Amino acid sequence: MSFMTGMERPARTGESIWVPFVASIPMRQPQAGRGARQAVQTALLQGENIGYAENMASDRMMQAIGTLERAISRLEQNVASLSQAVPHGNSGIDQMAAQAALQSLDDLIGELRGRTDG
Repeated sequence: MSFMTGMERPARTGESIWVPFVASIPMRQPQAGRGARQAVQTALLQGENIGYAENMASDRMMQAIGTLERAISRLEQNVASLSQAVPHGNSGIDQMAAQAALQSLDDLIGELRGRTDG
C-alpha cells in the first residue's frame, strides 16, 4: 500500500490511499512585544526560584535557631550544676554574668524567631 499526496489521484482504487496534501507551516516570525512577554515569564520563573530559596533559607534558619536553643539549654544546665557543685567563694565563674549572657542569647533567639515568623 502506498500513500500519495493530495496533488495526485490514485490510478486504481484498491492500490493506494489518497491523502490530502498539507503544506508545512512556515516558522513564526517574532511578533512585536514578544520579547517583553518572554522577559516577564523569565522574571516570574526567577521569582519562583527566589521564593524556593527563601523557603530553604527560612528552614535552615529555623534549624539553626533550634540548634542554638538546645545549646543554650545545655549551657544553662551546666551553669546550674556548676553553681551547685562549687561553693560561691571559690568559683571561677561569674554566675550572674553567665546567666545574663544566657538571657541575652535567649532574647536574640526570640528576635530571630520573630523575623522568620513575620
